[in-house]
Amino acid sequence: MEEKFLKIMKEKCLSGELMEVKVNKFSVNFENNRLKNIEEGETSGVAVRLKKNNKLGFSYTTDSEDIVGTVERAYENANVSPEVNFDFAGPVNIPAPICFDKDIVNLDRKEIIDTGKENIDFLRSLREGVQGFFSMSKHIISKKILTTEGFSCNYNKSILLSQIGGVYAEEGNILWVFGEMGRTSKHLLDIGILREKIKKNFEDAEKNVKIERGRYPVIFTPFSAVYLLLPFQFALNARNVIKGTSILKDKLNKQTFSNNLTIINDPLLSYGIATTPFDDEGIPSERKALILQGRPVNYLTDLFSANKLNLKPGNASRDLSTPPAPSFANITIEHGNLTLQDILKVKNGIIIESLMGVQMGNVNGGEVTGNIELGYLVENGEIRGRVKDAMISLNIMDALKDILVSQETIWTDYLLSPYILIPDVSIATKS
Repeated sequence: MEEKFLKIMKEKCLSGELMEVKVNKFSVNFENNRLKNIEEGETSGVAVRLKKNNKLGFSYTTDSEDIVGTVERAYENANVSPEVNFDFAGPVNIPAPICFDKDIVNLDRKEIIDTGKENIDFLRSLREGVQGFFSMSKHIISKKILTTEGFSCNYNKSILLSQIGGVYAEEGNILWVFGEMGRTSKHLLDIGILREKIKKNFEDAEKNVKIERGRYPVIFTPFSAVYLLLPFQFALNARNVIKGTSILKDKLNKQTFSNNLTIINDPLLSYGIATTPFDDEGIPSERKALILQGRPVNYLTDLFSANKLNLKPGNASRDLSTPPAPSFANITIEHGNLTLQDILKVKNGIIIESLMGVQMGNVNGGEVTGNIELGYLVENGEIRGRVKDAMISLNIMDALKDILVSQETIWTDYLLSPYILIPDVSIATKS
């Protein structure tokens, strides 16, 4: 197939790129305290990009034998595409981060099912009437990128994902707690961390407390800090900078947020869930600071946007069926000097564990707005109970000008985060 692709490109005097992907997946899912299903399957395919008169054509197929048809469709697609000025990846030295673990490949269904049963028993022990759910899935990924410019590299990757949680319902009160984690090493996926979190969530939510609407100090845990990243996913995307729709389009190297905010994109992190030796355009992976002590210093780029802004490419990601676009890899929000107990010593604050409806708001405009699905009132370091019927509203351009961050950090999926205290946030309640 690869020789045939290169032959067609040469015959048509075109430059092009071929991506081959194969994914094997196995997953076990428990719901309502019992095994629900087991899923197993393999997907594979190829995607082609080519340049025709400097216009970019794209096509894909799940039929790996149909390389001729895929190229022809990409060739025709180029007729209605805009011009581009970048070149496809050429020969280059590629790093070798660790993103594959044979122990994940060898993890058999019995071990996964037994792990599920053990964790369902744990959930049931927390409170009578809890309906537990648990899932674990392993993904074995093979990817290769080949270009007419001489790039030809591949890698294998293993991913182990797990989610655990429980629902408790009584009259006038529904409590839903969960945690999720992913790794590319079986031995680094510590479900014990998730179990400790869920047990504490149930304990802290034993009592409901009422709060008045107003402005409160708010603490985002490492599990809820992902909500604060949602606006950054749009704002740091170089394509949105080009369009003029990014709220950070004119903020590069300007003090915009608190000195305590540093965000690092690191696709080279050993055993990170988004670790790869090169991005989905064949550009070598590289650790990149995005926000450095409150100053935006880099954007997430692909070949197209990097060429437009005269920046380095290297952050492209894609599914088989979609063209590349800038995207986060493994994200680190750097820790601070305060202990968690220091962070919690607020007179009257709110801890956020999970929110609902955040993506329904104006995330692209920097807003983080949603119902508090699981949150607690904290007074002078003591959790007083669960907050219900309340909504949070903030904009990162204002709220993140003044933050404190903890020493303690926790990995979830692609995010390593401390506890983040925002001193002044609007909270609305039904009352």
